[in-house]
Amino acid sequence: MLTFTTDNLRRIVKESDPKNTTVAEAVDHIHFLEFADLEGSIKADVKFLQEHPLVLKDTKVTGWIYLVESGK
Repeated sequence: MLTFTTDNLRRIVKESDPKNTTVAEAVDHIHFLEFADLEGSIKADVKFLQEHPLVLKDTKVTGWIYLVESGK
């Protein structure tokens, strides 16, 4: 996620239903795993998978960026 942080998303969720204390408490335990560098994040994920012992060595691992606005 490039446009939100965990704190922003927690606030948005809480504000969407301010009387719902169950949701407010639950969302405080969620880390939304945001990232600021899309390409860097993809490269790190690909590297992680390529080096992971449970992924077969001959498995081709690639990463892609899909631009929602343009469909490319």
